[in-house]
Amino acid sequence: MWANPADVAATLRFAAEAGLNVTVRSGGHSAGGLPIQETTLLIDLAGLRAVDIDARRARASVAGGALWRDFDAVAGAFGLATTGGLISSTGVGGLTLGGGIGWLVRKYGLASDNLLAAEVVLASSEVVRASDDRHTDLFRALRGGGFRLGVVTQFDFKLHPVSTVLAGGLWCKAERAAEVLRAFRALSQTAPDELTMVAIATVAPPAPFVPPSLHGKPVVVIACCWCGDVESGERTLAPLRAERRAAVLYDMAGESRSDRAARAAQLLAQHLFAAARRCGNRLDRRALRETANADVHDSRSPSGRRGGARIR
Repeated sequence: MWANPADVAATLRFAAEAGLNVTVRSGGHSAGGLPIQETTLLIDLAGLRAVDIDARRARASVAGGALWRDFDAVAGAFGLATTGGLISSTGVGGLTLGGGIGWLVRKYGLASDNLLAAEVVLASSEVVRASDDRHTDLFRALRGGGFRLGVVTQFDFKLHPVSTVLAGGLWCKAERAAEVLRAFRALSQTAPDELTMVAIATVAPPAPFVPPSLHGKPVVVIACCWCGDVESGERTLAPLRAERRAAVLYDMAGESRSDRAARAAQLLAQHLFAAARRCGNRLDRRALRETANADVHDSRSPSGRRGGARIR
């Protein structure tokens, strides 16, 4: 395990002398397994997990091997948050360097939009700090295109006041997918920025929050997170709930407070995406896509890039 930037720098010097290519593992959430490659030296940042919060300045310093659950546990205790992963086991590093869509994206932008500075160990083994006023070209590249530029050992984020969210999901009948996804699209086009939604076609997992009667059944889930006033969120979601009532099997959208705020939607997504990977072949995704229209999407994030999810 690498415990500090000096360890990383020493490893890069050794790799250069030995003629070895290097890959970096942050949270280990890469779907393609990119850090694991033949004849390469893997730098595992799992030993760098510290999270420090400056509540007065609304800033967080997060070590390069931290997971979003590490960040949420500390920042949430102060009633603060930033855009993190849809799933709490995602690494802070990989998500941020790739842009970073999360449950707060439509209100507060991508994870990379909230990046203020980064400590980077370059291939030369030099340790630099990149920000808007230092190593600016490197900093711009890190915000969404930051792979193969160095090893980021610390991220500094701006934080936002988020102590209560309305989060959860509407579990709908798979045979009503077309109307459910059209309703999802319609609300996405008009909803306030406080609402981020993701539509998922999957098989209901045997998770503790899912009624046993749904386990193993094809469903369409509209997962949501509202980060504004709870009563306003209830009013925003009311038309979707009312119009699709006949298609809804289970409504678990509810209020979550304090340091559990971000975890509510993340836990839901974690189970849903895992179920989709395990049981995806049991759903006719092509039929769902063709009947529901392939361009279903959420509204634009403040950065101008797409938030929410696209049906694929």
